Amino acid sequence: MAEEAIHRAERLIADTKTWDAIQLLQAVIPRIFGRKQRDRARVLLAKAYIKNPNWLRRGEELLQTVIVEDPQNAEAHFALGMLYKESGMSSRAVGMFKKALELRPEFRFREGLETWPEQERSQTLHRLAALTANTLPLLTALEDELSSREGE
Repeated sequence: MAEEAIHRAERLIADTKTWDAIQLLQAVIPRIFGRKQRDRARVLLAKAYIKNPNWLRRGEELLQTVIVEDPQNAEAHFALGMLYKESGMSSRAVGMFKKALELRPEFRFREGLETWPEQERSQTLHRLAALTANTLPLLTALEDELSSREGE
């Protein structure tokens, strides 16, 4: 039941029916007992909150709560990084992206980065590479892929 609700909420968000996703997730989260599944639902709820400029703080607080309770949650770190990036807090964003990569080096964060302006994306990738030497091959491949997409 919970997994189905999470998938439905993901589809609602993709269809820009954020309010419906929020209502669904707020109702189902208290009934989820598994930590991983509950955290996944809470991260998704935070992402839905963030879609509304009036609820940015609520989304940030929920992501921070997930991170406090599960510091190994790469998805929460990444989502918080995206929030910080969109809010103009580049240093905080880089810190969250770095942590997401440390936790899951294979973490696919290109979906968010490919929408950034070229100079900002390039600077962020270089800062991340300097901070996280063990992820340099991943970042280089990502940068190459993004560059090739721009040329299309």
